[in-house]
Amino acid sequence: MSANGKKWSQFAEATSLVDGDKVLVRDVSEAAADQVKEMTKANLSETLGVAGHLSDPTLHMTKADINDRHLNKAPSNAIVGDGVDDYVSLNSSLLQFGDSLSDISCGESAIIEIDDLGSIFVISAKATGSAPNNERTFTVKTDGKLEIKLFDSSTAVYIGQTGSTVLVVGRRYHVVWTYDGSGTSAGIKLYVNGVAETLTLTELGSYTAMHASGASAYLFRFSANYGKGKIYSYVPWNRELSAADVALLAANGNQPEPSDQWGGATATSGTLTVGQRYRITTFVAGDDFSNVGAGSHATGVEFVATGTTPTTWTNSSTLTEIGAIASIQGRNLESDSAVDESTNEINGTLLGGATRLFEPKAQARGTFTPTLYFGASAQTTTVNSGHWWKDSNNPDLIFFTIRISSPAAVSDAGNVIIDGLPFNSVNDAGKRFTPTVWPQNLTGMTGVVIALVENNGDSIIIYQTTATGNTPLTNSYCTTSSVFTVTGFYEIA
Repeated sequence: MSANGKKWSQFAEATSLVDGDKVLVRDVSEAAADQVKEMTKANLSETLGVAGHLSDPTLHMTKADINDRHLNKAPSNAIVGDGVDDYVSLNSSLLQFGDSLSDISCGESAIIEIDDLGSIFVISAKATGSAPNNERTFTVKTDGKLEIKLFDSSTAVYIGQTGSTVLVVGRRYHVVWTYDGSGTSAGIKLYVNGVAETLTLTELGSYTAMHASGASAYLFRFSANYGKGKIYSYVPWNRELSAADVALLAANGNQPEPSDQWGGATATSGTLTVGQRYRITTFVAGDDFSNVGAGSHATGVEFVATGTTPTTWTNSSTLTEIGAIASIQGRNLESDSAVDESTNEINGTLLGGATRLFEPKAQARGTFTPTLYFGASAQTTTVNSGHWWKDSNNPDLIFFTIRISSPAAVSDAGNVIIDGLPFNSVNDAGKRFTPTVWPQNLTGMTGVVIALVENNGDSIIIYQTTATGNTPLTNSYCTTSSVFTVTGFYEIA
């Protein structure tokens, strides 16, 4: 089925399209220097890769780390804070997790690297330091221990936890706090590199809930405190993360799974999106969610929509999409070979009568259209989407996600095959190819699990385990509500 595949030259073309032009400034006057600084700030506003339901963040900083491929430096893909006055402001409205009466489950995950612990390293905060505008702070204390505090308006009333692992400067860490919304410190957990922390309680006063205050949400900043270091990836969540969720995030570079893309939107009627995770915020009798994946009809129940009928609701129950509200990541900034190798920052200073400003090099990414086959027969499906993106630290590594759901019929006999991936047999020999499949709504699978996925040219053949070994999954186990979600990576060099 290689005719359905895309050639890797397309990826190379996509990469070349996002190379930015360089701007050469030759005037060394004071006015020119100011112009350079302003242009640098403008360029930095493009250095974040943002997906999800947040509007574009604003960078309040005048420099950025530069890592030049021409000089054999590894791209950092980080947002860099100088510990003095650099920070990033985020859209605040979707990052409010309490209403003064109760909290919702929530959390944050990030990949960080600390440059200095002479003062606290601020990862994120939505607090000003004075009542009534305080909700939370997520920091690394000067002793290197992770800490989360949730405030009941005043900084004199809070719940929280402190971790036990001592983080050190110059190393990357995946860090997470997650909260069940119970209003107690016991409902908060911390993780470092996918492992649950031994916790020390930190709380004060009589806590009820966070308030939906007017405090801005920041990365790197809490009041007059600024973090010195790097944030490679930041994801806020409007649901509690399990230990398994955190372990997966730590393993895959803090990338939200397809069912968690994206949380935040709330509605009282509409059509469910197959594969999206929902919370019944308020249940109204008459709506039926049991046929779309909900375990029961009650306020607070969370489920992933399966796509069986009915997929609409009309009686005013409030549903909230839950999961990752957004994903924010630093992008590559690339200089050219004319830059001195020792220079790794743009700061608006004119060097030798000429300064180059560097456009961001965005992460190469794209889409493709996979096809579900039963044997040799292509199936009509409700959803057939595919996304790929290059790992910015290793451009030869391609990540992908596939979602295919609800085949129109299951009478065509044959093995279950997903075709139309952007791979072909020329690239397969000796290359790493590691897809993983999550099936839903199969039939007759008692005591049998999906165990093996392997590539065949530009296709994926799905296997099941049996008492005698692995055999291909066939159409007989599928229904018209079956869903296949596949994630993985492929190495092209």
